Amino acid sequence: MALPILVLGFLALKGGLRFTIYSVPIMALGFGFLLSEFKAILVKKYSQLTSNICIIFATILTLTPVFIHIYNYKAPTVFSQNEASLLNQLKNIANREDYVVTWWDYGYPVRYYSDVKTLVDGGKHLGKDNFFPSFALSKDEQAAANMARLSVEYTEKSFYAPQNDILKTDILQAMMKDYNQSNVDLFLASLSKPDFKIDIPKTRDIYLYMPARMSLIFSTVTSFSFINLDTGVLDKPFTFSTAYPLDVKNGEIYLSNGVVLSDDFRSFKIGDNVVSVNSIVEINSIKQGEYKITPIDDKAQFYIFYLKDSAIPYAQFILMDKTMFNSAYVQMFFLGNYDKNLFDLVINSRDAKVFKLKI
Repeated sequence: MALPILVLGFLALKGGLRFTIYSVPIMALGFGFLLSEFKAILVKKYSQLTSNICIIFATILTLTPVFIHIYNYKAPTVFSQNEASLLNQLKNIANREDYVVTWWDYGYPVRYYSDVKTLVDGGKHLGKDNFFPSFALSKDEQAAANMARLSVEYTEKSFYAPQNDILKTDILQAMMKDYNQSNVDLFLASLSKPDFKIDIPKTRDIYLYMPARMSLIFSTVTSFSFINLDTGVLDKPFTFSTAYPLDVKNGEIYLSNGVVLSDDFRSFKIGDNVVSVNSIVEINSIKQGEYKITPIDDKAQFYIFYLKDSAIPYAQFILMDKTMFNSAYVQMFFLGNYDKNLFDLVINSRDAKVFKLKI
């Protein structure tokens, strides 16, 4: 057993901490075996009482660091009480056959509290699955609306398709086939056009769930739809980085993400490079959509969001480029800007917003 567990340990260095849990029972059995061997040695030299006292002492001494780690490891809940309450509200709005498009981290909680379907969840989040919610959240509103409708309807359609149908293996290719498109980039670009026609029938309502906490992982969310689908390489650079201030000195604000921001917000430094800021956006109220945009350099590519009203700790500033500024998540959640021909705002709070798709 030792060699497989050793290999698993090295795998965890690259594959993630989730694999370490499989070594726990082996470690426990090994620890028990070590104690029994230790006791067998002791009873040959000392009395039974002395041996037992030594074993108890060794056990306490060995397990104390474990107990300290457990006590200090206070993982936060996935959802706050306010977020759970919002999803309970959605349960009274949506039907159980409706879909909520959101990131996979929130899939299971959304299903539990709102009793609806999701495209992805904790058990279904391969790259091909994550592509659709990533696209809907990180592209412009028109593309988000079209992709949300297409991905949901084609996903439902795939459940009843024959085993050899392309719908079973590649939903995006199935879409392209129906639209007589062979170039994936051209097809995805067409989703941003107002005259894009959705041919598949509408069978249910669709909602977009945009939580404030997603800002902490939005760069990861975005990356799944910014990769080259032919090569798998992330060749479309973008910037979205949350931060909080660490220090202020010499007219500069040192942020937790390594960025040094000038105290007038007109520029920032990464290493020795000084970069101009397009605009500073002060968010006064996410719920009310109250914000102030101060233009600085219209030729610059980067925006600084200063969140005066933030439900998420450690996210007082957000540095983003123009592509992320125009994304559905930023425009709809942070700024409250959405096309009323495409969406209805059905739940509105500083913790999360839920939009109902109208197409």
